[in-house]
Amino acid sequence: PVHLRHSSGESRYASLSAIPVFLQGQELILTATRDRTAERNMIHKLELSEARFRGIVDNMIDGFFQTDERGRIILTNGAAARSLDYSTAELHGKHLSELLELEAGDIASQLNEADFLEDIRASALTRNGFRLPVSVNARRLKAPGQPASGVEAILRWLHPH
Repeated sequence: PVHLRHSSGESRYASLSAIPVFLQGQELILTATRDRTAERNMIHKLELSEARFRGIVDNMIDGFFQTDERGRIILTNGAAARSLDYSTAELHGKHLSELLELEAGDIASQLNEADFLEDIRASALTRNGFRLPVSVNARRLKAPGQPASGVEAILRWLHPH
């Protein structure tokens, strides 16, 4: 988009396109302008929202995981990675069940009965196979009227590690 300043001083964003046309033997340039200000502002607000969310996740002392609909990790934080002796990149794509043993089944089956789980006792599995006791809060990621698109889980370490 091209940045334009209105005579009132307001900033606007537009996309411009031009093509040559021939009309009655004369070559002319046909232009079209489309106001993209609302779209640009919406993208900016979304970027700010994502940055705020990422800042919260990155600064948490608890472990954080977000999965896709198949249970594969698509987002995690440094606290989870460090505690489990992985990098965040190594955790990406792992199935949550590879890292979490619940006392009663798995998160997905428990979330079939409830959309939110609170203070579920589990063991987080480190790279070396150590089991760290954790409390898990989890919820389905679900937009209104849509099927679940994944799970968000927060792991609170139950004692220092």
